[in-house]
Amino acid sequence: VQGATSGKAMATLQAVLEPVGAEFAEAEACSKLPSAVQAQFDAARTLARGRRGRCIANRIDPAPRAAVAAYAAGFCLFDAEVQDTSELLSKIRNKYVKEAAECAKQVAFLEAPRPVLDPALRTSQKFDYEDTFGLLSSTCRVLELPLGASLSELHRKPLEGDPPMCPALLASFARCRKVPPTWGLLATRRKDHIKQFRRAPEYVAWINAYLAFVRAVIRPLVPDPRGIVVQCPPTLRCQFSDAVRPTGRRHRDDDYEGHQGEEINFWVPLTRVWGNNSLYVESSPALGDFRPLELDVGQFYRFHGGQCEHYTNANDTGSTRVSLDFRVIPRSLWLDLFGQRIGEYPCELID
Repeated sequence: VQGATSGKAMATLQAVLEPVGAEFAEAEACSKLPSAVQAQFDAARTLARGRRGRCIANRIDPAPRAAVAAYAAGFCLFDAEVQDTSELLSKIRNKYVKEAAECAKQVAFLEAPRPVLDPALRTSQKFDYEDTFGLLSSTCRVLELPLGASLSELHRKPLEGDPPMCPALLASFARCRKVPPTWGLLATRRKDHIKQFRRAPEYVAWINAYLAFVRAVIRPLVPDPRGIVVQCPPTLRCQFSDAVRPTGRRHRDDDYEGHQGEEINFWVPLTRVWGNNSLYVESSPALGDFRPLELDVGQFYRFHGGQCEHYTNANDTGSTRVSLDFRVIPRSLWLDLFGQRIGEYPCELID
């Protein structure tokens, strides 16, 4: 029995190590490629995949057309400079051939005739909804609001005890207050804080409420038979009543990389908004008729954020604003070129 068990263990270990050995062999084969050939294929991969990161200046959007040309140049170099005809190097070449074929498929998709977004789907408009999904209550829980308190009084939360669970709330405090050292330390470790936040049961309940809201309220506004692609999680913003700085500069979403022209923007305040605690947006692209949105809880606003400029001012209203914003694309128009993202935001597919 012991021998049989030992044999099974060795077989399992061999099965685990086999692909690792193949990877090492492949890496060794790649190292035998002339540096100019490997550099050309590396450049083609970068063009095909793009490059993401927090620094916008270092990002590269996928460019499948340029990638196809770069792969073709790589094959020419390979055939001219590689004399070794070993099976392993042939496999390496075939791997790049498959990658080039995938890029060619993307190019064919991009160049094929596609339906055009109906402009009426993102005209500026105010909507009402009934919160039967717990969107407000779940947001209150992730912001750790005391029972019976108002989100518009969120700025009154004492600066004591553990740091806020929600990274957006901690960032708002750090911008406007001198926070305790433990809070400040966590504010500098935003990635870790976000990972911790997304493991919390309050976050899971919040996302479930948000997706229920999207399915019941937003999905009918985008009548695509294939469904929609929606930003998830939404962007949660807290602008305190005495915030001396706006929450963002004047911009259009298309000013940033990773956005495509068929996006529809939605802005959902969870407090009453008016004046300088609200969002200023022009009603149509390049019109310049900026005005602050005036909305109550239970209302939201749709607009063409890719081309309509929008911004916020320093909040002098005495009332904190809490809001959600997100983007939606009809699934039949979605070009998944950015790693299932809209801009820098992850997204979900909804039928």
